[in-house]
Amino acid sequence: MNNNEILQSLINHDSKIPLSLSAFEIFVLVAYLQTAQHWIRGESGLVVQNLVEKLINAVSQSIPEAGALLEQGNQPGYDITKEYFE
Repeated sequence: MNNNEILQSLINHDSKIPLSLSAFEIFVLVAYLQTAQHWIRGESGLVVQNLVEKLINAVSQSIPEAGALLEQGNQPGYDITKEYFE
């Protein structure tokens, strides 16, 4: 199977893969995906955006304040700069 065939198999695969992550792990994953969104365009960008929204909703069910904080990451005005860590 070549890379294109593997990708097509993933696209056509309908069943869900169970995944167990803590709220913190989801928070970190979303933060990285939000950073990646700055560089991802087109259809792939929409896939990432939908995934981020699903993950934020999952965190919000347990910790609404964390969900609200993650929502800020979808707004370019809230980008964290190097100065934030100094």
